[in-house]
Amino acid sequence: MKKYFLILVLLISYKILAIDNLFLVGKVEDYFPLTNELKINVESSSCKGTRYFTIDKKLNRNIIGKKIYFSIDGSSCEKNTKYKIVEFSIGE
Repeated sequence: MKKYFLILVLLISYKILAIDNLFLVGKVEDYFPLTNELKINVESSSCKGTRYFTIDKKLNRNIIGKKIYFSIDGSSCEKNTKYKIVEFSIGE
């Protein structure tokens, strides 16, 4: 009985600690190097519209106008919430 209880506790803990990242696509409208923020016009339906995101990496301003494929540190995208970009790649 103790064995099954331990397995149940481990499974519940694993589910609670698991965080899903939302994958999005958009076009970079502006980059603010002092605050490391990107203004992105998101094309993905789950987060459509112009949004601001933070990023840890310093970027070059030539990123403006490029398509970006990225994931954020959340499983949903709420208006007026600034999410952190976890991973990204630049398109055309």
